Amino acid sequence: MKSQVWLDKTYPKKEERCRVNIILITEQLEGELDLKGFTCGRLEVFISYRVDPTQFTIIINQGKSVKIISNSWLEIHENFIYPDRQQQWKNLGMTAEDVQTWIQAGLEPEECDWVEKAQKLNLIPQQFANKFQNRRDVQEWIDFFYPLEEQTNITKLNIYRRNLTGSLTITDHYKKEHDDVMSNEKILAIVRKLNNTIRKPEPKKKPNWPDVYVEKGIEYENKKYLLVFWFNKKNPHGLWIKNCYPD
Repeated sequence: MKSQVWLDKTYPKKEERCRVNIILITEQLEGELDLKGFTCGRLEVFISYRVDPTQFTIIINQGKSVKIISNSWLEIHENFIYPDRQQQWKNLGMTAEDVQTWIQAGLEPEECDWVEKAQKLNLIPQQFANKFQNRRDVQEWIDFFYPLEEQTNITKLNIYRRNLTGSLTITDHYKKEHDDVMSNEKILAIVRKLNNTIRKPEPKKKPNWPDVYVEKGIEYENKKYLLVFWFNKKNPHGLWIKNCYPD
């Protein structure tokens, strides 16, 4: 397509071009692409990975700085506007087509670390989509990416910003680092000892933080335990336990 024909079709109102700061080219163009009417202070031109940038010429105002990003994946997902995220996927040896398959399956551009984990487990995008495209249950997520035989060797889990829902049993994932971590049944037994008692929360470090309770010296079966817990903001009956081990 002629560059100027594409430009007039994509940005028909010339008086509004001065407010445009991002241009995404997804069609193969030819000839001159005159961008002198785009006078926004910082203009970025993203050229799709499917477009050969050598087939057309970009013309800008003299002295104006324009950032041109070729081989862009921005059309796959808007968060690929950040070049480092695209590079992280490339470091896994993935093509744009591979990435598009995972994104369509439900992963986000910032979640390529889970693709690396999936590759090691020989998991395919369709398996992920079938399980998590509609809802990400946190326990199912952990069990999906960490087979049961691996879970006892895990000392660190990164589930930050994964849009996970539901309840997760943390205790079982820390046996290697802490041999004395209690089982879920024992934790519940210890919690029951606090039933119908009044406790004061710890001083808050930030006003928007939930009330956190730290109980030391809780006696159970002739031993003393430390318990850290807080309540779910959306469900006052949901108790979240951070740790429970001999004091």
